[in-house]
Parts: sequence; structure tokens; C-alpha cells
Amino acid sequence: MSIEHDNRVIVVGVDGSTGSLRAMRWAIGEASLRGCAIEAVTVWHAGSYGAATGQAAEDLRAQVVKEACSDVSDGPPISEEIETGVPEEVLVARSQRASLLVIGSHGVGSIRHAALGSTSEYCSRMAACPVVVLPTPADGDRHTEIAEC
Repeated sequence: MSIEHDNRVIVVGVDGSTGSLRAMRWAIGEASLRGCAIEAVTVWHAGSYGAATGQAAEDLRAQVVKEACSDVSDGPPISEEIETGVPEEVLVARSQRASLLVIGSHGVGSIRHAALGSTSEYCSRMAACPVVVLPTPADGDRHTEIAEC
């Protein structure tokens, strides 16, 4: 079975964390180099983000996209998507047609997930396209932002 990738789409997992901001900024730079679009995907389920609806997830996604694009004057086209489900499963499904999947690491987790978080580990193993995981900054400060993509 052959999988057709859309070389014009980079999927980015966006959950409102600083890791997803790093991922979004990196993806903007990469999409500009490749001449492709970005799908900023936020996945939620009842109880996530402390909300019974997807509004909180939508707000977080919009905030990350706005902040990531604040220094970009002429960036790639970005579509903002929200989907209900399990984040890693939704991102892997989206990878079926993407040229690249980009996610940020939260830098937390059990010993089992010492190198990668559970979502990034799952996506790295199961995605149908290459996966880029933006790590937590080496100094351990999860609030440090990258200056340039």
C-alpha cells in the first residue's frame, strides 16, 4: 500500500505549551524554505484544558499561532484545525498526507519517556512521514523561547 504525501503541508501539534510555540516557530521557518503550508492542529477531548468544550483549546491554538507569527512579515499559509480525540492518534492520522510532522517536547514524563514524552514517542514510532521533535532547551528552562527559526 503506497501512501501519498502532500509535500506542501507540514502538520504542527499545538497545545498551548512553550514546546508547541517552539514547534510552530520552527515549522514556519521550514515551511518558508520548502514553499509549503502549515496545518496547526490542536486536539482536545472533554476535560482537557479544563473545559467541557473546545473553546479553551481553540483559544490556546490561536494564541500560539499569533505569537509564533508575530515576527514573521511574509510567512507561509497557515490553517488552524481543531479535532476531538487522542492527540497522538490524531497527529499520526494527519501524518498520512503530510510531508513532515512537527511537535514540541514538554520535557516532562516518567523514566520510560526520559528522552521523549509519550506523544512525541508515539508519533516518532507511528507517523507515516518524518517527525521533528523540538526539545526543551538545554538549560531546562521550559519558558525560554528560541530567538530565530
